[in-house]
Amino acid sequence: MDSGAILIAAARTCIVARLVNLLRRSLPWLAVLALALGLLAAVLRLAWLSDDAYITLRTVENLLDGHGPVWNPGERVQTYTHPAWFWLLVAARWLTGEHYFTTITVSVLLTAVGTGGLLWLARGRAAMAALLLLLLGSRAFGDFATSGLETPLVTALLVWLGCIDDRTDVGGRRLFAIAGVIGLLGFTRLDLLVLAGPVLLAHARTDRPLQQAAVVLVAMLPLLGWSVFAAWYYGSPFPITAYAKAFAPGLPTGELIVQGLRYLWLTASTDPVTLGTIGLGLLVGFGARAVRGRMLALGVLLACGYVVRVGGDFMAGRFFVPPFVVALVLIARWLRTARPAVALALAGFVAGAIWLPGLPPWLRPPAADLEPPTVVHGIQDERRFYYDKLGLFSPRREIPQAGRFTRALERQGRQGKIVLGSGMAGGVPFAAGAKFHFVDPWLCDPLLMRLPVLDPGRWRIGHFTRGLPDGYAESIAFGDNRLVHPGLARFYTSLRTVLRAPLDAPERWPALQSLWLGFDDDGLRSYTTAEYRRPPRTTAMLAELSTPAPVGTFWFDAPTVRCIGRGGLRLRTTTVQRAGSAIVHLVPWIGYRFTFRLGGKEVGRVDVPAYGAPLGEPPAGDDGDVLGFLQRFVGLQAFPLVLPAGMSVFDTVDIDCGHVLSMDQPPDPWVVPAIGGLQLKP
Repeated sequence: MDSGAILIAAARTCIVARLVNLLRRSLPWLAVLALALGLLAAVLRLAWLSDDAYITLRTVENLLDGHGPVWNPGERVQTYTHPAWFWLLVAARWLTGEHYFTTITVSVLLTAVGTGGLLWLARGRAAMAALLLLLLGSRAFGDFATSGLETPLVTALLVWLGCIDDRTDVGGRRLFAIAGVIGLLGFTRLDLLVLAGPVLLAHARTDRPLQQAAVVLVAMLPLLGWSVFAAWYYGSPFPITAYAKAFAPGLPTGELIVQGLRYLWLTASTDPVTLGTIGLGLLVGFGARAVRGRMLALGVLLACGYVVRVGGDFMAGRFFVPPFVVALVLIARWLRTARPAVALALAGFVAGAIWLPGLPPWLRPPAADLEPPTVVHGIQDERRFYYDKLGLFSPRREIPQAGRFTRALERQGRQGKIVLGSGMAGGVPFAAGAKFHFVDPWLCDPLLMRLPVLDPGRWRIGHFTRGLPDGYAESIAFGDNRLVHPGLARFYTSLRTVLRAPLDAPERWPALQSLWLGFDDDGLRSYTTAEYRRPPRTTAMLAELSTPAPVGTFWFDAPTVRCIGRGGLRLRTTTVQRAGSAIVHLVPWIGYRFTFRLGGKEVGRVDVPAYGAPLGEPPAGDDGDVLGFLQRFVGLQAFPLVLPAGMSVFDTVDIDCGHVLSMDQPPDPWVVPAIGGLQLKP
């Protein structure tokens, strides 16, 4: 072999050796890159928007349309729980002019920022791989990395807090940064202060307490400023959802704790990686030498306790994502100093645990998410419930169009507002637009959410149904205070002034003081104690309904129409009446019971299941007949009423309402029962 061939062979050997060495060094990084890309693909595969996100997005649209940051135009109520997330969505929606892909994009970017911060904390390749596998294995994290709720912003802020907490510098500068991020977390969701608050204790010193308090107050000015603004603008520093779920449920603490334990158990059985990570984070944190690690762990423990105390949530796993993220921060810092073999062992264990509840959802095709999930103790896989219409890759995706029903009504010449109950507070009101006022019995109404749950024996977590007081629907529709109970009417006068009067109106300041200091709370309490769950029957004269309002008339357009409260309606007569049948004009989709009495004694009873005309889906385009659809839905319809055979005369008619399928069940919350006419026939 000549010298040239020898040189070529040696060169080849050297190149191969270098390539092998390069590949050996690169393989771990390639594995980390593959896992990171896999996590991105998983987040995109699962991407969706929840119906609750559209509560916030309706407020975004109202603000950009000039109605202010409100859910119902003309009524200043903070229905969103996450002010920082709300204002971020406002900016993003203003920039792009579109809500669906914008919200998902912002969510994905923030999730990527949070993930990048975790990897920076871990540093090592094996530790990074373990963290990425933990993120891939958490079903709750994958479900709420998008969804349109605040979780991606919370993730980024919590990781940022962990990174600042990890710094070695001391003094006021780090305390200011820590307090600033905690303030932003509280600005995002107030209950996150339970999770992040203990970190402040790790950075406070015993000397110069006043100076440190000043540093903390200045750092938290965004949160404090928002609280002051909300107290002035909305009448309370707390969102109305806090009243709905935490302040006024009216349920025994023990029942909520039992429900919270169910939430914990369901998460453990369907998402073991999430709770397992939280458990490991607690062990690592409480076992750390540095007090800051123990304070992070204390925050995780307090947050989990808070979740159990409030009964968890109806969205499976959602409330465990923030403590899961903080647990990841603790694990990342631990793995950074541990031997690579420890991180590899953890990665191997997690790679197996991912499969324990079955095939991970991000490996299933989108078609697998089109069937609604099973509800267990009021808890469900919320992503699967809405993925059919709101999933990014759903073959049946339907992106709601903001205000399309309002545009159609304006084209049809409708001038007045439409007053409806709210079965779902998100997508439907978002599509309805500014011409609709929704009275929501679960989350969004400013008066109802200050009342306790109507039936303490029948409730679903996150859906504490309230009952409408007599006269409340009419107060919304006609613009004056028509509440029947005097104490409640007095409270509502102050509340209504705060929410509806011009911001600079002279009567608004005394009303704010009354609301803040509870001057009229005794009226609210007296109603709750005396009449809320045992409402009296209201009365009217039968003669007032002898000339019926026309078919298709909305109850909120005709002052002669009588709404029927939960206690029922009694129609009196001045003389004894004789009839064999009648025609009644009723709001449909309600069950009505007519009880005829003579001298107080029942002489006959007729049930009228008031089914309306088939509705189908609401008109899709701006040129659809939305007015006709609504007239069939909540407009008065005529129903025959055949009086019982043998019933001769009567002097009183009692009307009670129930579900259209069964009088033993309450009516659906999106329909207000009402009667617009009762014509007696021989």
